[in-house]
Amino acid sequence: MIEDIISVKNLSMAYPVYSSPKSMFLEMVTGKIRHDLFWALQDVSFKIKAKQKVGIIGPNGSGKSTLLKIITGNLKPTSGQVEVNGKISAMLSLTSFLNPEETGLENIRFNLIMNGCPKEEIEIITEEIIEFTELGHFIYAPVKTYSSGMNAKLAFAITTAIKPEILVVDEILSVGDAYFMGKATKRMIDLCDQGKGLIFVSHATSAVQMLCDTVIWLDNGSLREIGEAEYVLNKYEEDYRKREDEATRIGNMAKKHQSTYLVSTLENPESNILILRLVSNQENCIFADTHYIRHIELSSENLEDLTVPLTLQNVEDPNVNVWLDLLESEWGRLYSKDGYDCRILSAKSGKKTGGYIFIKVPPPNLKQNSYTFNLLLESQSILNKEKIDIEFINYKIGTWQKVDTIEHQNLKDGWESSMAKLEIPCVSNEEYQLTLNKIQAESKPDIEIEEIKLTVNGEDKYTIDAHQSFEITVTILANRLVAVADVGIKITRSDGVHTFWQSSGLKNHNLHNISGKVKVCFKFNENYIAAGEYSVSAYCANGWNYENNFPYSEVLARNVSGLKFKVNNELPGVCFGLVNIQVPVEYITEDI
Repeated sequence: MIEDIISVKNLSMAYPVYSSPKSMFLEMVTGKIRHDLFWALQDVSFKIKAKQKVGIIGPNGSGKSTLLKIITGNLKPTSGQVEVNGKISAMLSLTSFLNPEETGLENIRFNLIMNGCPKEEIEIITEEIIEFTELGHFIYAPVKTYSSGMNAKLAFAITTAIKPEILVVDEILSVGDAYFMGKATKRMIDLCDQGKGLIFVSHATSAVQMLCDTVIWLDNGSLREIGEAEYVLNKYEEDYRKREDEATRIGNMAKKHQSTYLVSTLENPESNILILRLVSNQENCIFADTHYIRHIELSSENLEDLTVPLTLQNVEDPNVNVWLDLLESEWGRLYSKDGYDCRILSAKSGKKTGGYIFIKVPPPNLKQNSYTFNLLLESQSILNKEKIDIEFINYKIGTWQKVDTIEHQNLKDGWESSMAKLEIPCVSNEEYQLTLNKIQAESKPDIEIEEIKLTVNGEDKYTIDAHQSFEITVTILANRLVAVADVGIKITRSDGVHTFWQSSGLKNHNLHNISGKVKVCFKFNENYIAAGEYSVSAYCANGWNYENNFPYSEVLARNVSGLKFKVNNELPGVCFGLVNIQVPVEYITEDI
């Protein structure tokens, strides 16, 4: 059994947030709490084994750096446990241990002594560090004269020369040049091969893919996904592209606004699960303010009163009857405001509109026409520029339905209570199935990417030889008439290097008035792709128009890493680079 070198259990970290310096001073004098709590991490658990190379990804503010600081002992968590079995060497910032007033050489020797390096080994290791950094005469200059790249080289060389059991590296290697990044990558891989553990944080998924075998995806301070690197990175890429499209492409923004009241099949798990959502009372239900939700309570004559938990729930637990959809809807992270534990609710690109609430109910009796609930909501907003509306899915007609009457009442300290009575129609299994069929038909996207295939002479292949001609065919399905479409592919090497991109409209004309299935074939009659393993992603947009592609275009469908293939090396041991083009060579001799 491989020993866990790091074990993180139920880890949470909260930072105090003061509205002003005055509040901090009054809290010190009076002893009365005058701060809120921002939960940077909430209930995070995972284990890392020897030789495991773990990447940590997530958007800005997801809690990555906070997690590393806790693991390395630079921060004490609010709650939870971290067990580290081994010596950690961390590289969290360029200024974490380098003294800017001292020379590079002095910094090397000082840090080796501080890390317990035997006296007889200091000079040997110092020479190894100097050789690795290739700083030349700059090693005798004060560190304050170094560029950020030179700082990174020195810090990394010192960190890894100490031969830690666990190496922790934050994003800072990105400031180095490509040559040094290659050297650093090789050293990190060598350390892992010697049984060392690696934790690597980066926004560059290509670097994570190249270095790591396991990936942890943090979102809103919680663990969203953990697993095999390729699987998690593909899911992260899909999520990132969806959010990017909705945030930057005018067509995708408009599509989200138009589909506010559409119900998708993913929102209908079972007929005995009722779905509510909290949305803005403004146009299109899109939040323009940030709301803090401190209490949600459901009461009913037929069911016991339910307080909706604001934390992540195990929906597979039969005892869990109500929960928030924290992963797919617009619920944000936990936040303690005015001493109350709250859940933030605000607009988020790439998420389902509003904050979703799922309620598990028993099957209706023969005389029951509806489920009747009273819903109590207590909230506060930053700008106080909008109210919260409450909606539910009406399974009889398959659309979102707004609650007509909501009573609002002001509470102390800017809080507000909202009370609403919900009457949600009961449906039989037959009615539910009919509605589900209707929803499935209406919620299908305009276009789906059904398949990405690689063929050689009409035969499916996953391995091809160097210079062998091949075709990549993308099959799209238009569920309804689409006026204009353009299909593109992107080929990425297994280490994340962008290898090839092309859109069909760039080389040919756009597709017009399409319906049903269409196959788009990219013909690699001359194959210049070098040996290696590759993945192919595809997308479909509303036409190729170079002058107005971005941000005016709309991405209709994406398929991330839908195909994987390998190109064999014709000369094992010889690397031709990114492309394998063997050009003619001519010898010209001249008389001397």
